Amino acid sequence: MFERISLTLKMTLITVVVGVLVSGILGYMYSKNLKFLLNEQLKERLGKQAINNRSVFDRHIIGYHQSVVLLTAIGDFLSYVRKVDWSNETPVINHTEIPEWLPKTTVLRLMADFDYALLFDSRRRLRESYCEQSATVPQALANPDHVLFMHSHDQSFLTLIDKIPYVVASEDVTDKTGAIIATLMIATPLDDDFLISVTGSTESDNTVALIMGKNPVIVASSKPGQLPSGTSVQSLKDGYVFTGKSFLDYGETDVRITFASLISTEDVRKLRQHISTASLRMRLISESALIMSFMLIMLFITRRIGSLSKRIVGFLRDNLGFIDTINLRGDQLYVLENRYQLLADEILSYKEDIKKAREELETKVMERTLELTTINERLSTEITERKHAELAIKESGKKYRRLVELAQEGIWVIDETAVTTFVNQRMADMLGYTVGEMTGRSALEFMDEDWQKKLQSNLERRKQGIKEQHDFELIRKDGTKIHTINASSPIFDENGNYEGSITLAADITERKKAEDTLKKSLREKDLLLREIHHRVKNNLQVVSALIGLQMEYVGEKIYKDMFLESKNRIRSIALVHEKLYRSKGLAEIDINEYVVNLTDELLRSLGFDKKQITLTLDIENIPIGIDVAIPCGLIINELFANVLKHAFPDGRSGEIMIGIHSLSGEAVESDLTTASAESANKEEGVNALAGNEVELVVRDNGIGFPSGVDFKKTKSLGLHIVVILVKQIGGTIELNNQNGTEFIIRFNRQFA
Repeated sequence: MFERISLTLKMTLITVVVGVLVSGILGYMYSKNLKFLLNEQLKERLGKQAINNRSVFDRHIIGYHQSVVLLTAIGDFLSYVRKVDWSNETPVINHTEIPEWLPKTTVLRLMADFDYALLFDSRRRLRESYCEQSATVPQALANPDHVLFMHSHDQSFLTLIDKIPYVVASEDVTDKTGAIIATLMIATPLDDDFLISVTGSTESDNTVALIMGKNPVIVASSKPGQLPSGTSVQSLKDGYVFTGKSFLDYGETDVRITFASLISTEDVRKLRQHISTASLRMRLISESALIMSFMLIMLFITRRIGSLSKRIVGFLRDNLGFIDTINLRGDQLYVLENRYQLLADEILSYKEDIKKAREELETKVMERTLELTTINERLSTEITERKHAELAIKESGKKYRRLVELAQEGIWVIDETAVTTFVNQRMADMLGYTVGEMTGRSALEFMDEDWQKKLQSNLERRKQGIKEQHDFELIRKDGTKIHTINASSPIFDENGNYEGSITLAADITERKKAEDTLKKSLREKDLLLREIHHRVKNNLQVVSALIGLQMEYVGEKIYKDMFLESKNRIRSIALVHEKLYRSKGLAEIDINEYVVNLTDELLRSLGFDKKQITLTLDIENIPIGIDVAIPCGLIINELFANVLKHAFPDGRSGEIMIGIHSLSGEAVESDLTTASAESANKEEGVNALAGNEVELVVRDNGIGFPSGVDFKKTKSLGLHIVVILVKQIGGTIELNNQNGTEFIIRFNRQFA
């Protein structure tokens, strides 16, 4: 009975029995260790995720200080804070678009994200702010105290602003002396958006949350839909597992925020189910592999038996003419031997079918060959069109190169190491080389040592993306030097990597020579004008000396006084030319120094003791043009001499004040003048002077000007000269006769 059972069935039964035994043993071993493996895997997975989350968070926070340092080191930012004029009246500027003191968006993407960028002046007052969302800057950031500046400097600092945790970082910008000229501060709240940007996704099963407070609540999470701000931690104990808890403490702050990684119990259940399923799958795979191995062995043996049976039956039939009459009932060996004959019959019956199929295949091959021939013709046509396009591109390249070669400016391209990669013919001709001689050589070889240092500095700016126009001095092949004006731009690849720079150069040697000649001519003319002023001063001093000699031969005092007055007037004019001769510029003089010297000369020449007269000079440092300086000096000379002669008779002591002030173009009236002044310009009207108006005041506390006397019609030559000179410079004059005498004169310091 057993012998008639199929050989395949026998082998299958053996394989199944062995598989069941092995499966039972393996199932027992897996079930025994499954819980331990699940707990260990869950612990390891959550622990690694928590460490990774905290590491990413720490790098993001530390990156704030690194970002603010990089921002304050950018050349455009430094140039802006050094040139900007922040006066006390300037309002705070709130930007919603990226301001010019921040880099472009492509650069900002490489730095830490921030909500607020605040720019403070040297006194730590907010001058400009940037917030892309147009949000109002919190008061604690707009007016930060000293503690916030101190803690946020040189580190990323956590603090509470309006009960919301913020990360803040700042950096000072100093001048060459080390004085602070500006401070940049960046800040952002630690909210849901911040954690989402740090973790990068809201889809993972792991959740990151920031917890704060005595009764801990969530202030931010990477999944605000599941764990919104304000959620009590106590309410989450049944639904979540906390892992990787740690305390955040950046800087010297009392803010304590717990950084926690959480996973819901539902996710843990799914994880365990996933691991159990995977474990069962592995066990089934191993068991199936074992069963399949036995099955393969069985199939191998069966096939070997079948192959042997076929060879024996075929030999008997083909060579001996034996006809198989064995009953098909039996094991597989018997069945295989008899089925061989059936298969042979079938093979013969399919012979004609195979022949027909081969004829149909040949027909299809011919049709396919015809299709391929048509496709090949189309490809040939497309290749021809592509060649025409390539020729057109080459022709366009030739036109472009011809345009470069015919350009009037020199074109010079160097790589990142300053090696020449291309010059056009014009550039080579400017330096006396051929294009081949310049290509491949360093640009440093075509200039002296000083200009090499300047080139190195320029190349550093090119690497920073700065374009600029500048002069340069190059050395030709024959050793002569030429001056060029250059326009240089950096070259970057598609990934933003610096590849070199391109420069357009024009020869300005002849223009430089013309400029040097012009400067030399101007220096010579300046020396000539100074010499003229010096000689005029000397000649006037000679005239003054001659008048002094003549005075020695005059007996009557009235005539001596007349000669002395003329001498003093000439001296005042000579003093103007002396100041011009010694001044840095030839168009204006320093009126302050001039009045000091003039009053000293008058006191000395008129024989007054400085202890008798108290002289007060209140004079702004106002430069006055030569056309006004001489009349102004004569006016001061006459008024001051008139005070010394008449204000303090009988050896009285007194005070004299001379003041000169700029009125900044406004019509200013002194209180003394409006009290009871005799206005000397009622007939003439007030001269409408522009922003160069100057007020000259000569005041004393002497006996005062005689009442009832019009100073414009007096017989005094000095006052007559004063009135004439005031008209000459287009000014106005007023007299105030209270508590002494006060003359007020207004005029334009650049009157033409």
